[in-house]
Amino acid sequence: MTSQTYRGADPLSEVETRNVGSVLKGRHATAMVSHHTSGDLVLWAWGDTPANAPDNDLLEGLGRRLATFNGYKPQKNINLYVTTGTASDYAYGITGSISFTFEHAGSSFHPPYAETVPAMYAKNRGALMLLAEQMCLVPALRPSVPLPTPPVGPSVDPTTLNHSILTGRTTTADGVPVQGRVRLTKTFTTLLWKDGDGTAPGGRRTISENIDTVIDTAADGTFTWHVNPSTRPKTKAAGQSEAYQLTATSADPRAPLTGRRTVVVERGQIFALGDIPLSEADLAPVVPESPLAVALPLAAAAVGAGVWAATRSRADTA
Repeated sequence: MTSQTYRGADPLSEVETRNVGSVLKGRHATAMVSHHTSGDLVLWAWGDTPANAPDNDLLEGLGRRLATFNGYKPQKNINLYVTTGTASDYAYGITGSISFTFEHAGSSFHPPYAETVPAMYAKNRGALMLLAEQMCLVPALRPSVPLPTPPVGPSVDPTTLNHSILTGRTTTADGVPVQGRVRLTKTFTTLLWKDGDGTAPGGRRTISENIDTVIDTAADGTFTWHVNPSTRPKTKAAGQSEAYQLTATSADPRAPLTGRRTVVVERGQIFALGDIPLSEADLAPVVPESPLAVALPLAAAAVGAGVWAATRSRADTA
């Protein structure tokens, strides 16, 4: 197949797309950039409809600010051409990761690497640092540098947490701290083109997908986990919610103990789970009533593949 727009026989049919899907569903990438050529554009959801994404204010507001660093034109994916299943739309759609596509290199579709990529990185470093700072760090750890102000577009509040955070501690049944491993999983159905109407290749309407992510606690059982919201953007916009299934296990294989929770966590929420007792019996589901409004003293964390914690001033990236 030589077409530049062939979408494959099945969803995630190619090794490359399966690898991208594996990273997104096996890590909490709270921000994501898909690098492409060409066009000098900053693109955000959606690629198949001109309708605003549920988080359009954040996507567009941040996208326009990213473009002030690289000089690219900021716009929705569909304003370039109609697309389905692009990496950035997929990442945002199934995980809530704040995702963009950068089209680089002017009008050259396959430019020479040595003459292009280093210059592209230098041109985009400031934009990539801003994305990491605003999407992956708690507000208290972001550089105290004013955000760029593009001439149009939604505002971005630099004091707002833009992903979700879970904190907790694994203990024995009688409350003694114990080192453990915490797993978040979620199984869901993704609609295929167009909105599951059966016109996708092969007539398929849906695929089943699974998020499966793991973090090890500290020796005293405590953990701070930077995660994506449990509810997908379109599901939330429809007034519904989705939950992660949390399973905690003891680190000592000689004493296999388990604790379980059902967790619904929103964008911008710090959800303190408290102690998670590990025993042979499951715990009752726990769902938060409302987002916590306090900022907890958290360590900086790099979240997801290709995204890092930024601690330097953006002035250092010039």
